[in-house]
Amino acid sequence: GLTAPFSRGSEPDSRAEPDSRPGPDYEPRPNGAVPKAMRRIAGGLAWAQLLLAQTSFTEWTIPTPNSQPHCVAADSRGRIWYAAMGANQIGVFDPSTGEFRELRPPTPNSGPHGIAVGPNDTIWVTLERANRIARVDPATFEITEYRVPTANSSPHTPIWDGRGSIWFTEQNGNRIGRLNIASGQIEEFVIPTPNSGPYGIIADAAGNAWFCSFGGGSNRIGRVDAATGRITEYATPTANSGPRRPWIDSKGRIWITENRGNRLALFDPATETFKEWGTPSANGQPYGIVVDRNDQVWYNEFNSNTMVRFDPRTEKFTTFAFPGARSSVRIVAVDPYNRVWYGENGNSKIGVVVRGNAPVNAASFQVSPEASLPLAPGGIVAIF
Repeated sequence: GLTAPFSRGSEPDSRAEPDSRPGPDYEPRPNGAVPKAMRRIAGGLAWAQLLLAQTSFTEWTIPTPNSQPHCVAADSRGRIWYAAMGANQIGVFDPSTGEFRELRPPTPNSGPHGIAVGPNDTIWVTLERANRIARVDPATFEITEYRVPTANSSPHTPIWDGRGSIWFTEQNGNRIGRLNIASGQIEEFVIPTPNSGPYGIIADAAGNAWFCSFGGGSNRIGRVDAATGRITEYATPTANSGPRRPWIDSKGRIWITENRGNRLALFDPATETFKEWGTPSANGQPYGIVVDRNDQVWYNEFNSNTMVRFDPRTEKFTTFAFPGARSSVRIVAVDPYNRVWYGENGNSKIGVVVRGNAPVNAASFQVSPEASLPLAPGGIVAIF
């Protein structure tokens, strides 16, 4: 399945000066100094704002044009895997070297869509158009495909249950699938609400699957009991909310982007109750979501082309504009170094949010060990 050896992605045009490129020593200067290139790239920001800057974006262009990465996931080594829907490829990017490797699934025009990391860094990809699930061996890069039993089910998003199975949503099939990693067998569970269009999915500490569905007026999240296969659904408080993707925090609570309702939601399984917040941008359309290792919530607003950080302790939102126009980010992910990654479906790039050593609230949150893995040169294209 190998279509190209490791290659370096092209770098953004904005890297005009050497000190605009982050490397192993890229962290806020102890004396508060900010390189001239940063001042120019930031264009228009006051000097005082730059001194306080803690967050920037770094991006790398994928070698194959129009790759349209849909989903991204980080493995235990910090490599970023992505499903390149436009190129019919599965890619892996090494942030420490800036090198890409691109793989092609055996089935032509298979539509790689969702991606998840399984045990021992095996990679699992939903092939939406081929109606299959793909497994990538991280050592040999060999790709194995498994056919989904229900025809034309449109397998959408996968997730490892932390045990021996891969859960995945079947958007057209109105089912939740479960692939047994050892046997390759797939079983399916029919969602009670017809035509619910299941979308994003996550697994809790017990291996149960939680999913979002917004088709056919569903506007629900659901839970699949890992032991019994029983599905329980919960309607969101906001009508026509369009719950799109979920993630889970360290307390086992489910965070949800409500795409049509323009809200961020929290569901507590212990009390079976919701809480919702209006998202910062009018008609922002919240989309991908992840919770980092400090229980900070990160999600992107698809329509407003922004990344948003939400602090659950203070209930404060902080918004960052993506560098490129119409980035069309579909999902966000956290790596082992607590960095937030994304794929630009609209611009065929892989990007990361680079933060300084100091967390948002030093008294409340752990310091993120981001300096542990240096980034290869990619060019700072925005700084906040």
